[in-house]
Amino acid sequence: MNTKEMNNLKVGDYVRTKNGIIGEYISDDNEYNDCIVIDDSKSIKQILRNDIKKSSPNIINLIEVGDLITYKKNNIYIEYLCIVSGRYNEITKKVDLYVNDEKLKKLEKLKEIEILSVVTQEQLDDRSYKV
Repeated sequence: MNTKEMNNLKVGDYVRTKNGIIGEYISDDNEYNDCIVIDDSKSIKQILRNDIKKSSPNIINLIEVGDLITYKKNNIYIEYLCIVSGRYNEITKKVDLYVNDEKLKKLEKLKEIEILSVVTQEQLDDRSYKV
């Protein structure tokens, strides 16, 4: 993250680190100026500011192609587990993120679903057993 983005970081925003940890920014570290404190829903962690890859008040903006998510749609509490994929949009010149809804046999845009949990591709790589 550049300095301008770092200055815009607010308590309550979500951050994604370079090694794939996603957490909510809960405070500055009183002991070290170059650190912040985040809650990754499993524990409270201290991370270096320059380890932050990106931040946003909306967690959906931190999700990348290859991440694994659980979600529900239309307030129906059925959890789906999918890997996020992407398609380049010629009009916006950005990658639109999707999940493949096996039951409906169609792609769902991330903005049209309610995300329940995220496992980043870095976390998958870090914790997977290589055969």
